[in-house]
Amino acid sequence: MIEIVQLKKVIIQADTEIPLFDNMNFAFQRHTSYAIVGPSGVGKTMLLSLIAGLEKPSSGQILFDKKSIDSVSDITEFRRQHIGIVFQNSNLCEEFTALENVMLPCLLNGLNLELARQESEQALEVCRIANKKNSFPDQLSGGEKQRVALARAIVKKPKILLLDEPTGSLDPKTGIQIADLILQLSKNSEYFILVTHNIELARRFDYIYELKPGGNLEKLD
Repeated sequence: MIEIVQLKKVIIQADTEIPLFDNMNFAFQRHTSYAIVGPSGVGKTMLLSLIAGLEKPSSGQILFDKKSIDSVSDITEFRRQHIGIVFQNSNLCEEFTALENVMLPCLLNGLNLELARQESEQALEVCRIANKKNSFPDQLSGGEKQRVALARAIVKKPKILLLDEPTGSLDPKTGIQIADLILQLSKNSEYFILVTHNIELARRFDYIYELKPGGNLEKLD
C-alpha cells in the first residue's frame, strides 16, 4: 500500500504559516484507481507532490510498501524508477523532439540508446502519438503534448502513476480523448492517483474522494 500516516504539512505565505494538512491518515490500495476532487487551494497538488517526494512533510510519514519515502537515500533515483507524473502543463523540454522527451527518463535510468528508443517509440504508440515523434513541442497541439507527457510517464512502467489535472487546459473534445486514454493506462500501474476538477472523469475511476480542508479524504458515491 501507499500509506499516509499522521501527515502534517505547513506552508508559508507572506511570512504566515498556513496548516494545509493536519494529522492526515489514508491508505491507497494496490491495483486500484483513485480520483481526488476538491476546491482549488485545498492541497490536491501538494498531496501528489508529497507522495512523489517532491515536497517533504512537516511531520508524519508517507509509506510505500511499509518504507518511508522520506527515508530513501536517493529520492530522485527512487522517483525515476518507481513514479510517473503528468501535470496540467505537459512540461516538455522545448529543445527536444517528442521522441527525445520520452527517451530522457529511459536514458537516466541507464538504458542504452537503442533500447531507450525502442521503449519510447512503443510508449508513443500506446498513447497514439507515434506519428509526431520527430516534432518539437511548439509544433504540437495541447492534446498532443499531453499524449507525449503521458508516454514519458509510462515509458519506464512505473509502479506509481500520478496525474495532476491532465485535462484541465484542454478543450472539451480533446479532454475526452485524453480521459479515455488515461482510463486505458490506469490498468497498467500498481497505484494510479488522479487529481481533477472534472467530476465526470473522476466517476470513471474505481474510487472518488473529495479532499477536505485539513487533509480529510471523504469517499463520494
